[in-house]
Amino acid sequence: MEFKTKLPEVTLTPQSTDAVFSVELSRSDVEVSWLKNGKPIKTSDKVVIVSEGCLRQLILRKVAMDDQADYTCVAVNVKTSSKLKVESRFFPTKCTTSPLIHFYIISYRVSSQNQHGPGTKGVSS
Repeated sequence: MEFKTKLPEVTLTPQSTDAVFSVELSRSDVEVSWLKNGKPIKTSDKVVIVSEGCLRQLILRKVAMDDQADYTCVAVNVKTSSKLKVESRFFPTKCTTSPLIHFYIISYRVSSQNQHGPGTKGVSS
């Protein structure tokens, strides 16, 4: 038994998205086990394990920073590993401004227009 497709050295996944680890085996009748930092992983709402033909996948739903680790797929006497690195998102997905910012912008525009008084058009005395 061997891996036709191994895990990449590093798996880079944006925070709050799914991380997918995929391997392809030389035989479809082989069971695999998945490890996180050397410890067995169990399925849950967050962890999905797929076995279809020769394809084996580990899917981590909505990854967070604490999911960063070494993930290993073990089949019989061979294994392959990948280090999960989670990319943090510094920018919000939705651009919003607060009412306070609008207040300062409007106040600045009003005060700069009235700086020289009405009707003076910027002429100082």
